[in-house]
Amino acid sequence: MRGVGTPVGEIPLHRDPPDAETAEPRYGEGLALAAQCGMHPLVACCHLGLGTVFCRTRELETASVNLTALVFGEMGMRFWLEQEKQS
Repeated sequence: MRGVGTPVGEIPLHRDPPDAETAEPRYGEGLALAAQCGMHPLVACCHLGLGTVFCRTRELETASVNLTALVFGEMGMRFWLEQEKQS
């Protein structure tokens, strides 16, 4: 499932050169709206998009946080999410 926040965030990443500065807030807005509406698949897509943005900008710690939220949080793997937060 993909929503408005995901493609709108992806558009700047497909420019030459990629525009991560524009993509980040768009994914963030999509993430906030999807979370508010309880749209877990879209929340996961936005986390993946943010992780991609932060990988491209070499903000690897922030990318890791978003990808961890995607894998463990949105997939309902709360135990592993807590384990990751403690490490």
